[in-house]
Amino acid sequence: MTLTCIHKKDMIELSCSLELKVVRREEWVFSPLFILKGCQGDVEGNMDRKKVMGQVEELATRSVEELGMELVGVELKTSRGGSHLIVYIDKPEGVTLDDCELVSKSLGELLDLHDPVPSSYMLEVSSPGIERPLKKKKDFLRFQGEEAKIKTANKINGSKNFTGTLGEVREDRLLLIMGKEEIEISLQDIVKANLCYKKGGSKR
Repeated sequence: MTLTCIHKKDMIELSCSLELKVVRREEWVFSPLFILKGCQGDVEGNMDRKKVMGQVEELATRSVEELGMELVGVELKTSRGGSHLIVYIDKPEGVTLDDCELVSKSLGELLDLHDPVPSSYMLEVSSPGIERPLKKKKDFLRFQGEEAKIKTANKINGSKNFTGTLGEVREDRLLLIMGKEEIEISLQDIVKANLCYKKGGSKR
C-alpha cells in the first residue's frame, strides 16, 4: 500500500495505485510512503552532513509535533543521483496514510522555506515498520525487555553486530542481554539499532 506525493515548485501531484484506506493496527507493517522531490548541489563531508541532519531533524520535530505525532528518527542516504531523506513518524494508535500525507506537506513546506539539504533529494515519510528503528535514549528505555538488533561503530568482544534483549540504561550505557551473556554498549557507539519482528507481538 503506497501513496506517492511529488512536489514540484507550486504544484503537488498525487498518484496512488490502491484505494486510500486507514491502515488498521494489524496492518501497520505496511509502511505508508510519501515522496517529495527537491533539487540543488551535493551533501559533502561529515561536518556538512551533521549540520544538514541537525537542521532537518529540528524542522521535522517542529512539523511532526505540531501535528500531534512523534518523530521516531531521520535518515539521510546519499548517492550520485542525489539524497534520500527518510522521516519516521509514530503515534500511540498507529500511523495512517493521512498522517503521512499531513507530515509530507507540512515538512515539505518547511524544507522549501529553509532549504537545509544542498542537493537533489527525495523525502520519504513513513511509519516505523515492524522493525522500528531505535534512535534515542528514550527509545531504549521505552522498549526495555524487547529483542533488538544492534550494530556498533567499534568492536566489542570481537564483534560489531549483536542481537539480544534490551536491558537497563545506566546513564548513557545500554545493557544488552544475550542468553547467559550480558554486555554494556555506549549509546554513542551505536550506529544502528532496530527492534526484532515477533509475529503476533504488540506495538508500544
